[in-house]
Amino acid sequence: MAAYEKQLQSLIPFVTPFSGGIAGGMAAVSSQVIIVPMDVISQKLMVMEDSLYRQKGSAVNVMKSIIAREGYGGLFRGFGLSLFTSLPAGTIWWASYAGVKDQLNHYADPNYPMEIPVIARQGFVQVTSALALQSQLQFLHNLLTQ
Repeated sequence: MAAYEKQLQSLIPFVTPFSGGIAGGMAAVSSQVIIVPMDVISQKLMVMEDSLYRQKGSAVNVMKSIIAREGYGGLFRGFGLSLFTSLPAGTIWWASYAGVKDQLNHYADPNYPMEIPVIARQGFVQVTSALALQSQLQFLHNLLTQ
């Protein structure tokens, strides 16, 4: 039993980053469900000719025409590629934020848990680690979309 407890204690530092990563991934998916349809509608509005824009240029009219022609799936055109970039980015960002915050919090004074130098260190380390991981994903994304 002691060996099991020892192993369990060694996993505790990974719980916070893991849960932060799960939450970040869910937030990325949730935001794309809202953003992608708005992006599709705005792109349609941008490429409309002036005369057509004057007649049917409202976002509601464009949305109705997309649904009539392509169904609700037409509003989510490009959803997969949007998830390909935002899901890993959100997961990495929030996992690294939670992990760094958890690891550096023990340097803070208990009387002042959110000291400015500790917050600055957390921010710098988190951004650096997240960018190092995300740049690799962005490179892969660029290779796949060429």
